[in-house]
Amino acid sequence: MYRIGLGPLEASRGAPVDLLGVMQDLSLAVAGKSMFSLEIDSFGPQLRGLLLIFAAGIGRSRASDFILPRWVPTVTTVPRARFRQHWRTLIQAIIARRRASHSPGAQRDLFDLLSESYEDREEDLLADEVSTMIFAGHETTGLTLFWAC
Repeated sequence: MYRIGLGPLEASRGAPVDLLGVMQDLSLAVAGKSMFSLEIDSFGPQLRGLLLIFAAGIGRSRASDFILPRWVPTVTTVPRARFRQHWRTLIQAIIARRRASHSPGAQRDLFDLLSESYEDREEDLLADEVSTMIFAGHETTGLTLFWAC
């Protein structure tokens, strides 16, 4: 399902299909391949699930985000902390899989460039960069493909 291609469209045989979901899955597969040289199959459903949870609710700005200091608990404090924990664990698992599966003589990808630029810094900075690129790149590309169709 998360391999690069339009299999869900071909399988629908003219039946209604969630085109936005298909395009977002496609863009996630492309992001996984171009950034990590990985098929994103094993992580795709978890990534999409977390991305949808974030975009549909806890990622939306609220008035309290702008008015209150960050240390003041709000309705979204606990859900956002849980999301960050799950997201960080998943991103670290992807990074670990990429490092374990990539041979030294393999073709370079975006992760190689990011790793080199963060080699002397904390691993958390690299995970933050990867997170931003996956979320922003996947969402915008998926929406663009959706509207283009």
